[in-house]
Amino acid sequence: MRKNQKNIKILFADGLHENEAMFDLCEKYQIPTAIKLRDNCSVKTKSPRRKQEVRIYKSMPYEEWSREKDYGQRWPLTEGIFSGCKRIMGEYVSATKKRNMYHEVKVKFWAYNLLQGVT
Repeated sequence: MRKNQKNIKILFADGLHENEAMFDLCEKYQIPTAIKLRDNCSVKTKSPRRKQEVRIYKSMPYEEWSREKDYGQRWPLTEGIFSGCKRIMGEYVSATKKRNMYHEVKVKFWAYNLLQGVT
């Protein structure tokens, strides 16, 4: 995220990324966020950005918040691509070294993109 901050228009993330450090990092680089918060989230936090997001989240029903933040966009943009690639290329890698695993996955996504261009 630090390397590509200028290319990030908005950060869509699930509850895994709902922490003070993530909100502070987005504040530092002025990246708008659409991070799903827990239902019992509290405004008692050290992060001003997270506190602001919690207030917005609690001020409206979840459906309205997700429409306002376009939170549902994360699924077709990322999860749909991962699902399609795994369906065609398989979800396992045969490499055993981490570096080679990354390379194998890159090749799978390259081939998937190539196939998508053909169809």
